[in-house]
Amino acid sequence: MKSSLFPALGVLGLAAILSSTVFAQQNPRPAAPDFKKSVAPVIKKYCNGCHTGEYAPEGVVFPAAMTEAWAKSNAKVMRKSAAQMKAKKMPPAESTMPTAAERKAVVDWVAAKIPQS
Repeated sequence: MKSSLFPALGVLGLAAILSSTVFAQQNPRPAAPDFKKSVAPVIKKYCNGCHTGEYAPEGVVFPAAMTEAWAKSNAKVMRKSAAQMKAKKMPPAESTMPTAAERKAVVDWVAAKIPQS
């Protein structure tokens, strides 16, 4: 009886692996927004007005010419910025606000491209 149980377990295990693979292919993770087209312009438009120079709030300074390489090498700043944007804490209430799509682009890019620490 034991010997007939092992092939059945193997078949069930294989079925589970295959079904999860098929599910992943049917529901692929959405592609990250393009940094240059969708993320850098949002940072420039809504963040650079305050977050430049030596008196930038919280010491968070974004370069005028934001690059993907800079964003990836400053992961902590990008994660915090995305969280602040998602929670609608930044930009401050008295400032011009990004659209929902602009916020989502930054949040989605950070989630896809910046590793969690």
